[in-house]
Amino acid sequence: MVDSFERKLDDKRRLTIPTELRNEFASGIVLTRGFGTYLHMYPQHVWDREVEPALSGSILDEQVADLNVRFRRGKSAQELDTKQGRVVVEQSLLDYARIDRQVEAVRVGAYWRVGAPEHIQ
Repeated sequence: MVDSFERKLDDKRRLTIPTELRNEFASGIVLTRGFGTYLHMYPQHVWDREVEPALSGSILDEQVADLNVRFRRGKSAQELDTKQGRVVVEQSLLDYARIDRQVEAVRVGAYWRVGAPEHIQ
């Protein structure tokens, strides 16, 4: 099982997912801001099954509201380019994570932490 990988974004801000991981993202990919200076990358089915229910707590719960703002601001959901295994990373997410071209991704249970190598901890 692949638990981490490094890549360079191409000129169109596309991240290539390793061949061994493409089936994991067959349902689609969701990219969001993370808790630190990095992004979270979820398979769509994990987002639907685990994140969406966690974000739908009480309408008066300020922590739930804060989590919604964090994870929905700049959220990008898209299909994986099946021919090349690529996903476009929105410029606003790259700016948030201070990613230039070099990207490191590390598995964190059911999702991935993605960022500039110096910000992945």
